[in-house]
Amino acid sequence: MAAATNLAQVTKSLAALYASPTDHQHILVAKRFLRPLVSPLLPQMGITEETSTPLQWLDLASGSGVVPQELQAILSKDVLENSTFLISDLSPSLVELLNTRISAEKWVGTSARVLNAMDTGLQDNSYTHVSVSMGLHLIPKPNDVLQEAIRILKPGGIFGATTPVNDPSHAMWQPDLSSAFASFPFEAPFPNPCPTQLHDQGNWSDASWVELNLKEQGFQNVMVTVIRGTFHVEGAEDFMGIFGGMLMWLMNGWWSEELRAEHSVDEVKELTQKYLEEKHGGKGWDLGWSVMYATGEVQK
Repeated sequence: MAAATNLAQVTKSLAALYASPTDHQHILVAKRFLRPLVSPLLPQMGITEETSTPLQWLDLASGSGVVPQELQAILSKDVLENSTFLISDLSPSLVELLNTRISAEKWVGTSARVLNAMDTGLQDNSYTHVSVSMGLHLIPKPNDVLQEAIRILKPGGIFGATTPVNDPSHAMWQPDLSSAFASFPFEAPFPNPCPTQLHDQGNWSDASWVELNLKEQGFQNVMVTVIRGTFHVEGAEDFMGIFGGMLMWLMNGWWSEELRAEHSVDEVKELTQKYLEEKHGGKGWDLGWSVMYATGEVQK
């Protein structure tokens, strides 16, 4: 039962993953898991509680809206009321989720629309900040995104991005799901190594390469940092609530059609949760994470 090995199939599987969870699951991931991973990007982009200058901010590949979520939390009321925030994604369903969050959470000065991060169609020199959180390792032509950011940013504007780092000792959900798959009473392929990017354009897990690439693309005052940390899950049920969506991606990307026909996602979820409960003795545990933060300035 051969696993999928081509990037196109794995990328298609990822699109299905983003379309499958409920709004509640997306928001849970944004608030519980992604918040501590993404929030260090803002001070590296010069944004703190002391920021007093109005912003024109564009967030590309926004997903569930972690960057705007954090901007709304950190900026003062005065700055928010005098700023504009355009958040975007290629997925209409995610943009619908973003609009729901804008309304429900009363995000100030924020609008959402469907945009292609590689070709936005937005005006030149129109934004003070452009961010891409957890996107450049997934978007097919990431350097097109960088060039689009340079075009859109005003002189002196700031670009910021985050990407996961390939660190086996801080591999988030991978160790638990890998050992869970190995415990199943049937063949359950798991990628080894699990890819940290879904295209062949550069190495977005390598800090030295990312720094050089941003400079070559035309950014000035480039800074690339890597932060490692831990995230606590309360138990197997909590883990599945946050990371259970990855099962569909793994099954669609590396399992054969025959194997998927024999074993449903619900069966795999049940087996995985049971395994994790036994592995961790019904208690919570810490997951390690490693994220790269890259920023650069546009001088025109």
